[in-house]
Amino acid sequence: DILFDFIAKYVSLNEDEKNAILSLDIFRSVKKGTILLNEGQKSKDSYFVLKGCLRKYYIIDGEEKTTAFYTEMDALTPHCVISNTPSEYYISCI
Repeated sequence: DILFDFIAKYVSLNEDEKNAILSLDIFRSVKKGTILLNEGQKSKDSYFVLKGCLRKYYIIDGEEKTTAFYTEMDALTPHCVISNTPSEYYISCI
């Protein structure tokens, strides 16, 4: 419902269209503390935050350095997805 409420601000969907989106099985509920992307990992995943918050960070000299937060209704496509290279940073659920 959260996603459909968001989409409704821009375009209306009928029930068949909503069911088609749901049938894609692309929605995941992820627990706080889960690391979605590790430094050095390749990925094809992009993220759209329906509820909660994602944190992008680096580990420099053993210390975590946060560079961005992604909150509800924010999208994140890691650079490694576009460049098809290993990630230079981490993404975690907070």
